[in-house]
Amino acid sequence: MGAPLDPGSVALTCAVSDEGPGIPAAEQARIFEKFERGAGARSSRIPGTGMGLAVCRRLAEKMGGRAWVESAPGQGSTFYLELPLPVAAAAPAPAPAQAALDALPRRALVVDDEEYNVVSLAAMLERRGFSVQRALDASTALRVAAGHPPDIIFLDYDMPDTTGPQLARRIRETLAPLGRHPLVLATTAYTTVEKRAECLAAGMDGFLGKPVVEERLQAALEEAIRHRNPASAQHVALPDTKHLDPLQSLLRLAQQHARALDAELAAFAADAEAEFGTLTAALASSQAETAARAAHKIAGRFGFLHAAVPMRRGLQLEQLCRTREWSAARPLAEELAQDWATLRESLARLTCASAE
Repeated sequence: MGAPLDPGSVALTCAVSDEGPGIPAAEQARIFEKFERGAGARSSRIPGTGMGLAVCRRLAEKMGGRAWVESAPGQGSTFYLELPLPVAAAAPAPAPAQAALDALPRRALVVDDEEYNVVSLAAMLERRGFSVQRALDASTALRVAAGHPPDIIFLDYDMPDTTGPQLARRIRETLAPLGRHPLVLATTAYTTVEKRAECLAAGMDGFLGKPVVEERLQAALEEAIRHRNPASAQHVALPDTKHLDPLQSLLRLAQQHARALDAELAAFAADAEAEFGTLTAALASSQAETAARAAHKIAGRFGFLHAAVPMRRGLQLEQLCRTREWSAARPLAEELAQDWATLRESLARLTCASAE
């Protein structure tokens, strides 16, 4: 048995079992010594130095724990590691920003013309206890906001029938006579000084950068509260999205649509390829607005899958199309198509691996 535990500590025990030939009782103590190996390992020429178990036991003992084995010939072996670990102290009182978030009413409206963006953000909000209403266009957003006034609204900056700032003004005008003044956040991949100024001038309270992730959502909520009340929130750094799993985004969509992950990938890819088709045709006929809109949608899909570099290429392509710089736009579109082919192939492999 190990030493008695200190008050405030618990014993954590890990066990690893195998179905090998087992270890005779006479060898069980010896295999924890330096450069010692069991007879089975020696006779079968299994490579090794005989240091692994020795190091494991000594580290365990230095931490106040122990390591041992239970085994019998022909019955496999189970190796144990037991460590005394302190119980974490009670969580500190919420910081002012978190306290303000906790007090925030929980009715949200998410407005975006792309369903996958709505599904993803709604899922994050619902995990935080929000009840979420959804709208894919401006007229639906106005109707929902007037019928069931939300406490916080997330508006896509760029939609086919309006812009986020324009819709924010219309929602403010609709809700002000009802005495309702919700927080309004722009969801956008563009965070330039000019666009921020435009959104704030329209009565918006903050920004939620795309691709949307949990940490960005937390930061955006705190930024909005700080905008309303500068003493109530503190800055939270934005996350590094390089290592986020694109399958998690697709999985949320698959759950929403009640279909398998591979079927969701196929549907998502079909929509993306239709957008690439629109982009190619618009570039060939120099249709600036159609090409820019398709590039924006494609950039959004890359962002949803946490592919930051292609997302930036898509946004750059959108601007080139708006300014009719076709000699630069067309080769960039070809690069973007190759980016998509590579990403889709990678997602297909990951999807197959996750199903195994």
